[in-house]
Amino acid sequence: MSELTDKQKAFVLDYASNGGNATAAAKSAGYSEKSAHEQGRQNLEIPHVQDAIHRELMRQRFRSGAVGINVLIQIANNEKTPAAARVSAARTLLEHAGLVGAAKEMTEARTAADDQAGRVIDYTEILKQIGQAGRGDLWPAVH
Repeated sequence: MSELTDKQKAFVLDYASNGGNATAAAKSAGYSEKSAHEQGRQNLEIPHVQDAIHRELMRQRFRSGAVGINVLIQIANNEKTPAAARVSAARTLLEHAGLVGAAKEMTEARTAADDQAGRVIDYTEILKQIGQAGRGDLWPAVH
């Protein structure tokens, strides 16, 4: 993979932080006011710049998730916080951990899918069973 130039690194960081405005990111990275729009567009077409943007967005997403979880833990543990807020924070933490709610259901569904992953479906056996159910039920006789 090609190395990013200093301007591309600055572009990536600003682009990922400013909500995806390539022109503003190019200006912030040091490209001229006159060429910022075109340089921003060109940077977005470079595969290693695209990869760097993706990595930076994932890093920011991970960091914001960690900060959010930390805040929820502080709320859940703070005895001065109203009980309803503490219960809500605790519930959200349990859901995130996959112990209750939608996350638990997703975990159970993945486990069930993994259990079924090795099974091979024998369609010939299914067709035989359908045939035994009675051809008349499926295909009426033509007279």
